Amino acid sequence: MEEAKKEMSTEDEIAGKREEAVSQVVRGRTNRARSGIPGFDELTKGGLIRNRAYLIAGSAGTGKTIFSMQFIHNGAVKYGENGVYVALEETPEQLRRDMLSFGWNLKKLENEGRLILLDASSSRVGFGSKEKFVVPRPFTLDALLYEVNRCIKKIEAKRVVIDCLDAMGLHAKDVEEFRKSLLKLTMILKSFECTSLLVSESFDGKAPSRYGVEEF
Repeated sequence: MEEAKKEMSTEDEIAGKREEAVSQVVRGRTNRARSGIPGFDELTKGGLIRNRAYLIAGSAGTGKTIFSMQFIHNGAVKYGENGVYVALEETPEQLRRDMLSFGWNLKKLENEGRLILLDASSSRVGFGSKEKFVVPRPFTLDALLYEVNRCIKKIEAKRVVIDCLDAMGLHAKDVEEFRKSLLKLTMILKSFECTSLLVSESFDGKAPSRYGVEEF
């Protein structure tokens, strides 16, 4: 019993020292958005530079969605920054269930007005949705951008996740249209001074994205 208490005490001390180390860095870099993800803020010298969009790329199963949701969750819970999570593949209800396994109560944050889960997946496949925030049918990229803009404004969000860009690209008639939509999206995000994560799936392990335009 005593040994278990000592181990817990040691873990708490380590976590406390890590938090203090990051805090010292952040105090000198107030323009950074902390993720609250162990080790990541140290690597990025205090967090991500604010008002920028970052590409989160990786193959299936590498934890892109979990990382992105933790960034949004911690922003709301730890740092007082509301967030919008745009779900283009999974439904909001799926996300709520999956994230409960990490102890992240997304529904509570939604009810408190600190988080919006925008359902962009249902209309993509032609289904209706009971969600409060949803991209209407028929799905178009312009409709998606309009709803993203509306959701950010609704709760004055400072963190946004688009999950994922590959699903967006499937609704563009060609690469040029997709590029223009990405440009519009980043302009919207920057106009609200949001720190944003744009999720993309890497298929061959070499190229960071499917279409070759997301990283620009």
